Amino acid sequence: MKILEMLSDNSRIPTIEIAKATAISANAVKYRISNMINKKIIIGFRLKLNTAILGYEHYKVFLMLKDITKEKIDKLIGYLKLEPNVIYITKAIGVSDLEFEVMLKNRSELHKMLREIRIKILRYNQTI
Repeated sequence: MKILEMLSDNSRIPTIEIAKATAISANAVKYRISNMINKKIIIGFRLKLNTAILGYEHYKVFLMLKDITKEKIDKLIGYLKLEPNVIYITKAIGVSDLEFEVMLKNRSELHKMLREIRIKILRYNQTI
């Protein structure tokens, strides 16, 4: 558990540092990490960027759509998949019909994107 905690804080931490903190050898740390990967306890390593430094803001959008057809939902999902700044797309159950996360420079870019979705994809001029 200590190895996992340390890796979750910094996945690039040297095995020697983990060995010192856990009082086991570096080879044992390497073996245990490899074993956790093989057993699918660790299924990947992920980069977490400080996007604010890069000048981007993170937005989570919940869409509640009226009189939406499956074809329009599929078209909307296809559009979002092609947008380079969209991170996740989720078909929701309950509160909203569709959710997505996007990284954009500012709020006006978000409003522009939502206008394009409303007019080009969903083909109506009401607010979403």
